[in-house]
Amino acid sequence: MCEAGRVLHHLRHNAGDPKSTILITGFQAENTLGRRLLSRPDQVRIFGIWTPLRAEVESLDDSPATPTRKNCWPGWRPGRLN
Repeated sequence: MCEAGRVLHHLRHNAGDPKSTILITGFQAENTLGRRLLSRPDQVRIFGIWTPLRAEVESLDDSPATPTRKNCWPGWRPGRLN
């Protein structure tokens, strides 16, 4: 979800940076910022300000909101970063 809170500030400050990647996980409902980001428009409106979208946008569609050992990336273990 990209509709409220800190994520909006992060998106506002990083969406225009071509060195940034926005990683969207899970389902994004229609008419939400997350869905608009996935459609890769030239610009998005955040806090009423049109912001150019130059960051890479990636999606992990099939990952659930709460990961478990069975559905995480291969080799992932709790407490292990890589």
